Amino acid sequence: MTCHRVLLLALFFSSAAFGQSLSENDPSIEGNPPKLDVGIVTCDDGSRWHGFVFQTIAGLPYVVESGDDLVGWTKVDTFYGLGQEQVVLMKQAPPLPPSSPSPSGPITPHPIVVRVPNAQVIMRRAIGGGTILSWRSLDDSSSRTHFFPTLIQDVGWNSMPGYVRQLSGYNFLICNPLVPQTPPTEFPTLGSKDTAMVAAFEASFADMNADAAAAIARRRTTPTVPAPPLEKRFWRVRVNWSLDSDLDGTPDWMEFAQMFAEGAGNNPVAGPGADPFNLDVNNDGIADGGQRSSDGDDVMDDVDADKSDPLINWHKCPDYRYALFQISTGSAQAGWPLSIDNFGEVLFQNGQWSGGGYVSLGEGVYALMGNDRGSILGIAPTEDGYSNLLSWATVSTAPQEVATGPYFAAGFIQTNSQPINGGGLIGTGGWGNYTMDGSFIAQSVAIELDGNGDRPQHRSKWNINPITLAVTETQVEDGTLSTDDSGFTWGYDYESNTSPYATFLKSPTGQKETWNSDEFSHVTTMSSGITLVSGGEISSILTGQKKGTLKLKHQGFWQSPRHVKEATDAAPEGIIIKQGDFPVWMNGRQY
Repeated sequence: MTCHRVLLLALFFSSAAFGQSLSENDPSIEGNPPKLDVGIVTCDDGSRWHGFVFQTIAGLPYVVESGDDLVGWTKVDTFYGLGQEQVVLMKQAPPLPPSSPSPSGPITPHPIVVRVPNAQVIMRRAIGGGTILSWRSLDDSSSRTHFFPTLIQDVGWNSMPGYVRQLSGYNFLICNPLVPQTPPTEFPTLGSKDTAMVAAFEASFADMNADAAAAIARRRTTPTVPAPPLEKRFWRVRVNWSLDSDLDGTPDWMEFAQMFAEGAGNNPVAGPGADPFNLDVNNDGIADGGQRSSDGDDVMDDVDADKSDPLINWHKCPDYRYALFQISTGSAQAGWPLSIDNFGEVLFQNGQWSGGGYVSLGEGVYALMGNDRGSILGIAPTEDGYSNLLSWATVSTAPQEVATGPYFAAGFIQTNSQPINGGGLIGTGGWGNYTMDGSFIAQSVAIELDGNGDRPQHRSKWNINPITLAVTETQVEDGTLSTDDSGFTWGYDYESNTSPYATFLKSPTGQKETWNSDEFSHVTTMSSGITLVSGGEISSILTGQKKGTLKLKHQGFWQSPRHVKEATDAAPEGIIIKQGDFPVWMNGRQY
């Protein structure tokens, strides 16, 4: 049954995250769903249907689902995209009123529509003659290839990259990338369904060749006729962008895109030729995805964290599974969460949550910061105000004084004996990151007044020896806010003429770069050695007023990855945290 559209309306279905802009719903962008055109569909038997039509992308599997609510979904149809236009019928529409009175007589019922299976295949010319057919098995969905040495394609196929026609009991959807291929030498045993389809293709090839010779326009695939619907029905189309039929490390849709680009003579991808159903095109014993970089970076597809973005130039991490849940401390004294360490422990102002339980640091105790090893710095109340600076190796161990000289008073560390390199007070305002070697950035204020009655002050990097708990101080550039475990420091560049001040980043070797203010609050050195900045002004992130940024250096310039432009923090192995309904990005996907 062939169907034709009339009066189609544009309808944009958002992808997994609601509220995206229309440009982000471009169906050609990886991860997005197709754009659905909805309207009245007229079939060749005269019946009219409410339905929708969309253009498939070669190499993507689609699942059409329906349900009477937005919770339970029933699979209606599945098919493999080869660039064809797909029709989905939802509900039968009333017939058009007759243009003139019709004579009375018996009503002829509509013919019964019998659905035939789809045969979605890739057809190539074989080098030396013949035709090679590749497809996803109708028996078990694995990759299959068959060589027809006597089937010679008509020259008309050179202008037909796609072909659809019902022949010999199948809807043949043929993708013709116009790229010749060396015939395979070995063929796996075909199942009963694949054997029948191959026989039908061979029997129908003469008719297909005649169509190509006559340049017959391809027709739309036969739609599935749905059962009578309920009063209210919801429909959706799901797409799997990660399908890799030949398991070579490059998803099908990328190989189709490269295959067609190669046929047009403009494929920039280095490595073996593309074939989504052939693990080893060049027959060298190595999977093609281990020799191909689809995005042109330094990482091969089979280990690339994102195969479509050269900025994501690092290896994928293990596929960790995530569960998002609320943390309850059971105590109003817990206060704000300050940080999370490498063990998944969340530090609050008064204690730490770990493994489902909350451990308090004690009544009135005030945590200042924690590092990724689970160590904590803080202060405790005393009769005179607050204690010396205290260090907890872990939340469950007793605290120790960091040094005998400094003590906290009204939120400051103060030395009442020998000044530390001329310093004496460390202000709690603008506390930065606490590194695993015991370093952090904070303000230093000299106790002694100079001749003008001022308190000389500067920013310092303070280091606490994890064994002796002795404190050492190194003065840093004015405006420095924080440091990380790799030795980078960052803060405000007070020498800039911008308002507000520009943000600077200084490498461990002293190289300094600046750009717009408040653009990041975290620096992460990836396992690959790439420096990645993320976050934004911390107070703004907590209030939800700023989504944060994500930038990394590529070819000498700081740039944002195409699919992950916003982030609040990142882990060295490549896990990125951001705000929104899908807060975890990992290996090219959102969770």
